[in-house]
Amino acid sequence: MKNNLLFLVFILFLTSGCKKEQEFAVIHFKDIEQFPYNIIATRITENAIAKTDTFNLESQENAVISLEIKRPQYVYIQRNSENSRLFLTPGTDLTIGQKNGRDVFEGDLKGENTYLEEFYNTENIEDLSWDYNASFDTFKNQTSGFFNFMNNLLDTYVPDSTSYFYRLNKLENRAFENSAILDYVLTRTPSAKKDSLFDAYIDKDLFDFKKFEAYSSANYLKSFYEKKGFEYFARKKYGERLDSLRNAEEHYVFTSDIIAEYIPAPFKSTILYDNLKYYPEEFDFVPDSLKAQLTTPHNIVERYKEHLNEKTYEELIAKIERHKANKLRYAKETVVPDFSLQNDQKQSINFKEVYKNKPILIDVWASWCGPCIRSFPKVRELQEQYKTDLEVISISIDKTFDLFQKGLDKHQVPGSSKLYAEGGFSSTFATHFNIVAIPRYILISQNGTVIDATISLKDLKAKLNSSMP
Repeated sequence: MKNNLLFLVFILFLTSGCKKEQEFAVIHFKDIEQFPYNIIATRITENAIAKTDTFNLESQENAVISLEIKRPQYVYIQRNSENSRLFLTPGTDLTIGQKNGRDVFEGDLKGENTYLEEFYNTENIEDLSWDYNASFDTFKNQTSGFFNFMNNLLDTYVPDSTSYFYRLNKLENRAFENSAILDYVLTRTPSAKKDSLFDAYIDKDLFDFKKFEAYSSANYLKSFYEKKGFEYFARKKYGERLDSLRNAEEHYVFTSDIIAEYIPAPFKSTILYDNLKYYPEEFDFVPDSLKAQLTTPHNIVERYKEHLNEKTYEELIAKIERHKANKLRYAKETVVPDFSLQNDQKQSINFKEVYKNKPILIDVWASWCGPCIRSFPKVRELQEQYKTDLEVISISIDKTFDLFQKGLDKHQVPGSSKLYAEGGFSSTFATHFNIVAIPRYILISQNGTVIDATISLKDLKAKLNSSMP
């Protein structure tokens, strides 16, 4: 009996060990030209919380990383400032090499990850973009052509139509395409037709929440529920009163109330988390004169506590506390570090080189940021009006220098210095100032200390008119 018991314990130990081993994915990196080689891997948990691991590879012999993967999921990889997305499952053993500047895959999930590589890098994608200024029929044909191409690409690299990845991406493409059509309806069609067209074109079958439970982490599907689902259910609830209510109510409270009421678990908690996770930062950007009219970050999380699962609730509360701590880095009168940036010639420049014995306004932007670009004329106006009292510089947090350069060529970017923070949102500059949303305006004294790291243009003008502290 004793021997049988020991044998049973031994078997349980083995099976337990195998299970734990299968909860990891192994990634080998080939063809690395220069070491050390830095890798940042970010996974999104089932609760929509980002979990990040950092690796520093010292040699080709040790160019391998191991990630805890408990379910099929995407992993976002940053390699020496280059970004990519991988699909991994428990037990995956994948090798990534390089050929002509592109990732080449060997081993498990080769087809799935080749599809993702093609998705982001195929030249044909640019020829299949859609134009929101086109007629509705033309726009529909353009989006249909794009997603037909993507679905054919999926069939090419992942022929198993029963696989989780195949079904996930079919669903993602479907949600993405319908979102694009509805964006056109909401922004380009006459008001008289908007409601009827929205109701006619929204893919109501996507609201079969039970059917899609297995895909609760699908990004485009969640985005569809958060944005178009809100529109659909808010129209259903409020009808013709929606637009007036939308303008009168707090945005985050109004949208979160609809999500809490109409979106069921498991989607509800993660979508509420996504909707609220940057609220502490955005609350800080609101002009001081308006803050008293808004729900505080802590109170808004408490408002939806019963709709959040335990982990997402705890993470939102923890995020508020982290934000408070982070703000100490750029509190009033703290010294701004001498960041290393790049000018428009890709030359390194230290931040302190731009000081000119007067206060500095930093305009943080990116080439893809519509609100940033729409605010450029206001910033240029302030720059001209207060040129004897204020220096304006712009800092781009685009993903790549090329995107920064294209943005300079396309737009009238304000500032006497136009600089680039390599690494974008992950750059030392963006991390120091906790930049998670743009545009962002940072006011610095001529002595290199912070005056206000989250100032609005409205409050800036008031400060300038009162001869700043």
